[in-house]
Amino acid sequence: MRQEQIFGNVVNQVQLIDNEVGKRIYNTRKYLGMSRKELAEYIGITQQQLSKYENGTNRISAGRLLLVSKKLCKNIRYFFNLI
Repeated sequence: MRQEQIFGNVVNQVQLIDNEVGKRIYNTRKYLGMSRKELAEYIGITQQQLSKYENGTNRISAGRLLLVSKKLCKNIRYFFNLI
């Protein structure tokens, strides 16, 4: 397998993980009846940035994910059960 193919597969896997983490943030936030504004303010970002995390467009940092997990009352492992 060529290096480009291996790298492409890794990038695809990372994107799938980013998408799943974002979905879990979104679904949990909605389940709790929490607005995007409330969560965004808690973790110190804009609503637009949170939307990008939830859609998997942007990757969330470990520090921000820890804040999200606290606000959503979830263990941080919840976001990585897919791995």
